[in-house]
Amino acid sequence: MFVSGGIKKVNDAKNDDNFVAIGQYLLFTKKGYKQIGGYERIKGSIIDDYAFARLVKKEFRSLYYLDCSKLVYTEMYPDSLSHCWSGLKKFLYAGVKITPARRIAVTIVMILWTLLAPLMIILTSLYSDSWGLLGTIVFSYALLLLEFNLYWQNKGSHRWLIYLFFPVQMMMFIVLMLTSLVESTVIKTTTWKGRKYSPDLSAGLDDFESPNPSNELFSAQSQYNQR
Repeated sequence: MFVSGGIKKVNDAKNDDNFVAIGQYLLFTKKGYKQIGGYERIKGSIIDDYAFARLVKKEFRSLYYLDCSKLVYTEMYPDSLSHCWSGLKKFLYAGVKITPARRIAVTIVMILWTLLAPLMIILTSLYSDSWGLLGTIVFSYALLLLEFNLYWQNKGSHRWLIYLFFPVQMMMFIVLMLTSLVESTVIKTTTWKGRKYSPDLSAGLDDFESPNPSNELFSAQSQYNQR
């Protein structure tokens, strides 16, 4: 949701760069599904829910994300750490391919600051007499951790202890992303639950001219938002 820009922007028809979807719960009308082009439109995608979200938002401006986490939830990769690693690396780079560049840039800045801020705090404490500089770095880093905490506090159980090792987690994420990059662009195959796939990184990127906002999908969405 960080990369998508937040639920409010996802549900704003005017912001076509903000989109997200959860694969376990996708709801279409039959006519809308056919108008989008169905799964044939994103054939070969390893991240079909996100690809669908992009197409619906950019071409029909009719995407609505409803947070029902207090009613029902599903665990992404519950079996083991190995299962989680395999699951994430198969789609991370594919997700980057269809994410707007400015969203990627913001995410990179956040990751870099997560890694650099603790180092800067240590170095400033040891070699600088500027309490103002130290306070600014500590405050900005604390705000970043608070933002992550506010997002995740209603998404499942987690402990404050993880924030002590947050830079380590970000380093693991970078390694995971690089692994996904190599697997997707060099090896060009990924293995998931014993099966090998050759993802099509261009799936879902074949945009056509967006229809007029008066189309049926958009109208239905507008009526829903007014209720």
